[in-house]
Amino acid sequence: MDPLAVVEAQLGSVDIWPSYVLRLVFMLEPNSCVMKKVAAFMYGNSVRLSDAVACYKACNGRHQSQVETVLRKWYDVWNREVNQRHMEQYYSMLLNCLA
Repeated sequence: MDPLAVVEAQLGSVDIWPSYVLRLVFMLEPNSCVMKKVAAFMYGNSVRLSDAVACYKACNGRHQSQVETVLRKWYDVWNREVNQRHMEQYYSMLLNCLA
């Protein structure tokens, strides 16, 4: 299955994703800040790491060797903080607002 379709099945069509997320995922050059925000959006919306990595690689296509390393780093950081709030602001598809 197409990696984007897998994530859309969990979060809804990209047509309803906020425009800043679309820019992060599809347009902006991946760097540590951009990838952290992508990780926050995916993690905060309970997208599995493997699905997030595959989707981001398929949609952006640049610096693919770094994507898994950086996204895994942030997922690991936030997974260790299980008793605390998610530490990065992200758009919640469930609440339809920043969380």
